[in-house]
Amino acid sequence: MVKHKKHFVGSTFWIIFWIIFFFPIAIIYWAVRQEELSEKELKKLEERPWIKKHKIFSGIMAFFLLLIGMSLLANVVDSDSVNNNLEEGKLISVDSASLLPQDVEIDREWRLKDIEDLIINSNGFVEGSELQISKTESFSGTTVIMKVFRFDSVENAQNYYNQEVESINIRGVKELKLSDNCFGIENDIGLSGSAQGYCLRNNIVIYLKSASSSFMYASDLRDFQKIILKKI
Repeated sequence: MVKHKKHFVGSTFWIIFWIIFFFPIAIIYWAVRQEELSEKELKKLEERPWIKKHKIFSGIMAFFLLLIGMSLLANVVDSDSVNNNLEEGKLISVDSASLLPQDVEIDREWRLKDIEDLIINSNGFVEGSELQISKTESFSGTTVIMKVFRFDSVENAQNYYNQEVESINIRGVKELKLSDNCFGIENDIGLSGSAQGYCLRNNIVIYLKSASSSFMYASDLRDFQKIILKKI
């Protein structure tokens, strides 16, 4: 079974963000303090513990470390939010339409089309379903397409997954970080773009595609991917 390394989505971004944000503040504070302190004050400070000598700087660094820890923890929790208790090799007999996000699971801002049946020419294909949703905001619009394919065996699902992943895994496009046993790509065009990806869970293959004139296209795809994976 093809597996992709788990990624703490966004952790690197937030760590870099907080470093860029707080490091200049710490440097400016240190420089100002050095100019303000007289020789007498400096002598007194030398006799005090380092933390007491630099209370503000220590506070800034402590807050900085706390934010890093919260960012890492949030991403660990987020990456484990999908169902990881699926028994390997067990056939999933649940109807594909029930695995798609239902009306109560989708925010009211989204408009839903009816779930449609899917038919594909692939060995072992049993049945499939498709749901398309869209939303319009002040200066942007987003469309998300979700498909679930159920096969009669893990092997046939694996073959279809590998085939489809190979078709989108081409040079010149950026890989989109998704959950384990998933592969995705994204096409970032400034503040807009599109993303698509496949996930494999035993005899179930999931496909999602999100296109938007806002920068939220990738996060929308991940949100709906998690809703589906939690059900498997």
